[in-house]
Amino acid sequence: MVDYKLLFSAERLRLNPRLTTGATEGNRLTVKALDDRGYLTVDQLQWDALRQFVEPHKVPDVLRQLIQERKTPALHDFFELILKAHRAGVLQKVASHGILLPAADWRLALPGKAGGWIGGIVVAFAFVAMVVRPPDLSDLSGVGLIVALVVGLLLAVLSLSLGYVLAASALHWAGGEIYRPRLQWSALLPHFTADLQDVRIMNRATRIQICLLRLAPVALVVGILAWLRPPWSFLPVATLLGLLRPVLGGRATEIITAVRGHPLLDTSHSMLFPPNRSWRALHRAARQHFDSQVVALRVVWAILWIAVVFQLGFNSAGVSVRGIWLDWHFWRLVGFVLAAVSVASLLGLLYLVTVGDIAEPTRRLVVERRLRKIRGQQPYEPVTEETVSGTLVLSPVCQRLPPPERAALAAQLHPAVHPARERLLDFAQPPKEMWVIVSGAVDVFRRTPAGRPEFAWRAVEGDLVGAENILEPRPGGWRLQSRTPLVTLAMSRAVFDEKILNRLGAPVLHALTHRVPFLRQNRLCRDWHPQALARFATLSTVVNFADREYVLHHGQENHRMFVVYEGNVRITRPGVKPRMVGPGELLGEIGMLQNGVAGADVVAAGPVVCLFLSKTDVLHFLSHNYEVALEVERVSSQRLGRPIFPMSAESFDVL
Repeated sequence: MVDYKLLFSAERLRLNPRLTTGATEGNRLTVKALDDRGYLTVDQLQWDALRQFVEPHKVPDVLRQLIQERKTPALHDFFELILKAHRAGVLQKVASHGILLPAADWRLALPGKAGGWIGGIVVAFAFVAMVVRPPDLSDLSGVGLIVALVVGLLLAVLSLSLGYVLAASALHWAGGEIYRPRLQWSALLPHFTADLQDVRIMNRATRIQICLLRLAPVALVVGILAWLRPPWSFLPVATLLGLLRPVLGGRATEIITAVRGHPLLDTSHSMLFPPNRSWRALHRAARQHFDSQVVALRVVWAILWIAVVFQLGFNSAGVSVRGIWLDWHFWRLVGFVLAAVSVASLLGLLYLVTVGDIAEPTRRLVVERRLRKIRGQQPYEPVTEETVSGTLVLSPVCQRLPPPERAALAAQLHPAVHPARERLLDFAQPPKEMWVIVSGAVDVFRRTPAGRPEFAWRAVEGDLVGAENILEPRPGGWRLQSRTPLVTLAMSRAVFDEKILNRLGAPVLHALTHRVPFLRQNRLCRDWHPQALARFATLSTVVNFADREYVLHHGQENHRMFVVYEGNVRITRPGVKPRMVGPGELLGEIGMLQNGVAGADVVAAGPVVCLFLSKTDVLHFLSHNYEVALEVERVSSQRLGRPIFPMSAESFDVL
């Protein structure tokens, strides 16, 4: 099992030097790792991204370079690509030694072009024959039925095996390799088989020819038996229909895709990257890679296949097909079943598509109900030494202290219990104690310039509260109020100054006690790892804007990303209704990521405080924290009205 977090952060990967590339169709090609015998279908943008690993690199370094050069794929696809390429052996941690599975010494060769035409004609002939003269087992006696089934079974096995031989020979003629030729006894119809995955690197015509050659022997047996001995064709017909099934990897799907579509990208199916396995992400991938022609042809083929199967089934059972077609009650039943299946499928699809939209609000509602339920209940669990040490390790502030200093701090803390809605600190009070929260939550308020209380953030387990006035003095002060029953570890002002403030410094403490809880409550940062939150908080810088001062100018260069920390800003874009946004809003990321200019005027509506990161820090931060990168990509794409990655022709560089 690959540790994808480690792979995305610390592992040095290199492009396998033993690669071969297949034919290019449009902008897609398939890459084969000769030593690991892995296959990967990519588009040109993804292949260019993989070629950044010609020299060993870490994934964050490559991602940062791709963003700077405006060559990055969509980030969901990029992380999926890295996992799939590593699994296929296209990207390696170290070079492989030798060939894991050598190719078979296949001696037969068959020109595929002629074989493809012959295969297509034979398959068409078989369909006409089995429709005109379908297998009818209803008139056979016991012995005759056994003979028909045994002969049909033998011919189906032989023709299925011959199909693999012909297909392997055509693949060998086209320059492909054949692996693991063997007798497959565990199949429903035991037969000779071979691994023909090298067909993935062949061009479209060769793939179609090889697919038809695999079908040709079975189709020929069906056609001959249908005219000479229809009862004997029952099992060969079933075998041919099974091979041509419209779902679950049938040959018909391969032919349709090869004729009208493009090779399916490995980043659009069988997802490995966990965020890509959500129903919303799967729906997005299906929508992005939707091919209307291929889907239409597959639907038509599925309807035709079902009709043929029903007709052959009725004929084999001796039931009059004409009577069934004219039976109104039968069609009413069929219509009812189809309608029920369609409605159930639609409801299931709607549920799967919307479950992501309702899951998060539902989870927050459950949490709020739980908090309301325990509000007013006094906790009585004793605070042990183990609880104290665990809380300090969890705390963003205390975990920065070396273990010996953390142990010394723990010895000078004393537990305190507070009921819900207790004011630990009011606006006019000077701070006398600081608290590390063991359990419960504390609401932090500040005064606006107009003098009214304003909710700032909510502190939770592990957060340090009480030092707000020390780290960010305000004329109106700060208010701390327990939201739930609260257990804390209290310390005096002297202990705080000696053990924490003098050790870590005011700038770091301000980031960890103010910005971390503020960022944690915003939708943008809600799912970030705690270390990512702390890193973002310490990297960011505070900048103040006066009323009506411009944060961003439309059309001017922008190399910074802002998060509104306090106050409100007005966003004005040409042709779009102005809107007012407040704390937690992300600003300037689109122009910065596109190496471009600001796309809107952003003006402070009153005094505004923002956190900002330079472009260098943003790219470094995004490339090392995939959760953050995905969330920034989501927000930016939503605002832009289209995916921000890959960069489109509408993007532009700063000259």
